[in-house]
Parts: sequence; structure tokens; C-alpha cells
Amino acid sequence: EGKLPGKKQLSLEKKEADAYLADKLQIEEGEEIFEIRSLYYADGIPYSLNTAVLPAKRFEKLDFFDFNNRSLYEVLGSFYGTYMYRVRQTLEATTADVSVSRLLERDESQPLLRIKAISTLPLLRRLRQCRLLSHRCSWQCSNRNRSRMPLLSRRP
Repeated sequence: EGKLPGKKQLSLEKKEADAYLADKLQIEEGEEIFEIRSLYYADGIPYSLNTAVLPAKRFEKLDFFDFNNRSLYEVLGSFYGTYMYRVRQTLEATTADVSVSRLLERDESQPLLRIKAISTLPLLRRLRQCRLLSHRCSWQCSNRNRSRMPLLSRRP
């Protein structure tokens, strides 16, 4: 508690969905997707690498937003009128490759927690997220109301 949060958008790219992502997002293989990678900080120390993948057809012009200063969920709600209403998460222990280790300022051998999440939007649209967490934080999940997705509160 008492840590200063921060975020840096590393990339926002438009790509074609491979078979795995197409299945998870319930779209056709080869359809365009947006992939957003961000690094989260507590007191200037990186603790979480987040990758969000969304179908480009549903979220046109998403690449016009600066996610250094805005929340993805804020943009989805205010600009697209979309709120998550169900999330399925899978948690697993893992280790990082060289590039992730550098971003999180960790040794490759140190364990990480990987959280894979599939969020369901109205009309059965989906959003996929993968978050890699270092030892520097803990998470608490709560649900504010039924019309929106469960909110994850970070406690570095």
C-alpha cells in the first residue's frame, strides 16, 4: 500500500489473428486484431506486463487512443459503450524469456504468475488478456456491480 502507480504503453499494433487467438476471440483466423502491450509500475519499479487483444472489427479506431494516459476499460466503456460482464481467468506459474525478464527487471530463473483472461462483452464479443506478474505485487478481485466486469485492484 502507498505505492505510486504508473503505466507505459509499449505497443499498439494491428495484426492478423492466428488460429489460437481466433478461437479465443470467436472470430475467423486472419481477421484483424489489436494487440496492446503495457508495462505497469509501482514507485517506478516494473511489476506487471499486460497484453490485451481485441477484435479490430468491433473496436475500430482503437489505435487513435493513447493508453499511457487512459484505461482500456475506460475507453471501451466511454467511447464504445461496452462493458465486460464475465471474465474467465487461468493462473499459472511460469518463468520469463529474456525480453520479459528485462522489462520486469528480473532474472530469467525467477518465477512469475501468468494470468490469462477471456472477458466476455455484450453480444458474445471477447477480449483476451495475458498478464505476467512479478513477486512485487498481490492481487485482489472484487465485483462492483453485475453490469460490469469484476475489477482487479492492484496492491503492490
